[in-house]
Amino acid sequence: MKSKLIIDRNRVISRDPYEEENLPAGTVIDHPDAHQLVKLGVADPADDECLEACKGVDIELAKKNAERLRRGIHPEDFDIYEAGIMDGYDNNGKPTLGGILVPKKKITEFRKSHNEDEDEGEGEN
Repeated sequence: MKSKLIIDRNRVISRDPYEEENLPAGTVIDHPDAHQLVKLGVADPADDECLEACKGVDIELAKKNAERLRRGIHPEDFDIYEAGIMDGYDNNGKPTLGGILVPKKKITEFRKSHNEDEDEGEGEN
């Protein structure tokens, strides 16, 4: 079974003494559990066997979740991250976009308009 890394990863090759190996994005992993990397959102299936093992898994959602985790995005900020309003945090935990602090007003306005959009759909069947 094969998967192909979409991000750089380190792999432990020895525990005593501790030693790691860098595996760059694009590396094909040939292992019986290669499908787990796809399910974690860090690889794509690289053969039919891996694709079959991932049946029922939303691979794109797994990738999205892995990216948010790598960036350290707090669940309360998923909305503004997904909307492209922020892409990380400064040293004080304030949302930034491209390293520039995002004005709190911009976040508040987005969330207010987003919540109004959700409220309009309530009660409709």
